[in-house]
Amino acid sequence: MKNKTRIISTILACVMSLCLIGCGNGGGGGEDNKSKTQVNLWQYIGCSGEEWMKEAIDRFEEANKDVVYEDGKKGVHINRTYDKTPKLNDLTYDVYLLESVADIYSLSAQGKLLDITDLYKGTNGYEAVEGKIKTEMLDGLKGVNSEGEEGYYALPWYEWYPGISYDVDYFDKEDLYFAASKDGAMVYSTDYGTAYLIGSDATKSPGPDGVSGTYDDGLPSSVEEFLQLCYIIKNEKKFDPIVIGGGVKDYSFYLVEAMWASLSGSDEIQTIYSMDSHGKEIEVVKRDDSGNFVFKNESLYPNAKNAKVKEIKVPETEKIVITSANANRIYDMVTRYYALSALEVLCREKWYNDSVYKNTSYLNTQTQQSFYFGSTGTTAAMLYDASFWYSEAVRAGTVSKYQKLHRGEAERKVSFMAMPTQFSGSVAENQGKKNTLLDVGNSLLFISSKITSEGVRKASKDFLAFLFSDAELKAFTEKEGLLIPIKEELNYYDTTKLFGLGDYYSRMDEIRTASDIVYYSTTSDIVRGHKVDFNLLWSGPINMPEINGAPQYYMVAINSYDATAADIFTKTRK
Repeated sequence: MKNKTRIISTILACVMSLCLIGCGNGGGGGEDNKSKTQVNLWQYIGCSGEEWMKEAIDRFEEANKDVVYEDGKKGVHINRTYDKTPKLNDLTYDVYLLESVADIYSLSAQGKLLDITDLYKGTNGYEAVEGKIKTEMLDGLKGVNSEGEEGYYALPWYEWYPGISYDVDYFDKEDLYFAASKDGAMVYSTDYGTAYLIGSDATKSPGPDGVSGTYDDGLPSSVEEFLQLCYIIKNEKKFDPIVIGGGVKDYSFYLVEAMWASLSGSDEIQTIYSMDSHGKEIEVVKRDDSGNFVFKNESLYPNAKNAKVKEIKVPETEKIVITSANANRIYDMVTRYYALSALEVLCREKWYNDSVYKNTSYLNTQTQQSFYFGSTGTTAAMLYDASFWYSEAVRAGTVSKYQKLHRGEAERKVSFMAMPTQFSGSVAENQGKKNTLLDVGNSLLFISSKITSEGVRKASKDFLAFLFSDAELKAFTEKEGLLIPIKEELNYYDTTKLFGLGDYYSRMDEIRTASDIVYYSTTSDIVRGHKVDFNLLWSGPINMPEINGAPQYYMVAINSYDATAADIFTKTRK
């Protein structure tokens, strides 16, 4: 009995010690902190920078150690909770850092958020931040109070974009770039057309943007070229074109949204948030009198040997001007159908590593490692993951582990891939289109209005102002490699310091600078009142078609339920 008591006492002591350790800047009070003003922070588990936040909290607490926010207390302590699922119906924490799910306009209208307009305008002793933030994003950070008065209720944080990345080393080794002309090119006959890739004498094509000498030279400029490339990798190089982990099939929408945005261009995609194409006609799939989409009795991919691919139909289209009166047509864009058709081809042809796809233990970091390790473990030429993946790979130790295994070897090169800007053919010199990126992360910082103490409110605002200071914006991006929607001309970070591990983020910075970026931002009452219906974010219903009586991820819908591009297109329309 004494031994049992001693064991129990030891366990309790260990538990108490662990609790006190966890109370630092990660999560609680502690004896030393009871005399300080307490601010409770809820931080989303994801790309939000766990290590950076710990360090930022230390810096904030040190900078304000002598500040009296509440009578009888000196200094401030941030109690941080690092979690996955927030409870937005009951904002019991003081400060939140979230991705995607927060509807700022709705929450503010319900009186749940604290107005932070003073941070934006530079009143009440704050340095104005409004001039730092990209102008096109500002409307998405506004809300209204119970009287209908507009103000700012959130600060933007990191952005990320759906898409895929490619193994530059592998592409270089195998000459997997499209040629500028047929002269000296390697000729490949594929089920999706004849491809001309660079050979010993050929130069790279101008790529999707149509400008030679830029980041996308030689990359597929059309959907057809993308499919040709995948065909060549699979059938000629005997390698899997793409890898996606079985535990992250929810990433299925990445390729579709990235390709849809690039094919459409920023003005057209922004219509989803503005509900107004400003007189510009947009090509959509035609509907019949019953509201059903109309398809021609001909194959979109007539030379495909895969019977299922050959069944993908050519859509009948028409051009319309989008206004609030016909806003239900915004998801009918033919470019979205083309992007879905590309994913269906990828699935039907099994242009992905099947063993990794079926293995549910392959989550994001495991899949990233299998891709990144090159000759010691590459599973595919391209990684089906968003732009943030390299940041996760660094934090998971993938990059450092690779460097240890390959001491003295050349630096590993991987890059985010620019998407095609047209459906068929090849983009000619000076005939391309600027790349378009979608910020689907929509990460935000905001404060709950439930705070009753004026001192805690002030400390919470000071904390947000601190995080948005030039020094902290710089520290975040240079440590995490993730970018914040700050005006480019401010040059708020040093690209050479992004991790210091490989050139992925230097490449990403080049792509971002050369691209139009579409953010969730709107003045439309329709969108503001129905954000969940009209958004391209992670939580958007457009990414989860109802197939077989339940919401399904795109690739699951195709691979497990035999859904077609037309099925998904129809199920996710308005």
